Amino acid sequence: MSVNTTSAQARLKDAHRVLLVACQRAREQWSDEAASRFMADVIEPLESRVRQTMLAMGEFEETLTAAQRDLREDAQEDEPA
Repeated sequence: MSVNTTSAQARLKDAHRVLLVACQRAREQWSDEAASRFMADVIEPLESRVRQTMLAMGEFEETLTAAQRDLREDAQEDEPA
């Protein structure tokens, strides 16, 4: 079994980009105090959350890859010669 988070990371990054573009378009029409609060309270914090999530996904993949490698090595050591 192989785990690859690269495509999930790419999808997350793309979804975040699409959201930012949509927000920019909305801001062209919606420019009151509520819009500013929404951007500050909801949209802007997503930047760091997306970045943290992508880093965590990369670390998760590295951990799983190492575990899979260790299991394969253990299985090879257990095979009769």
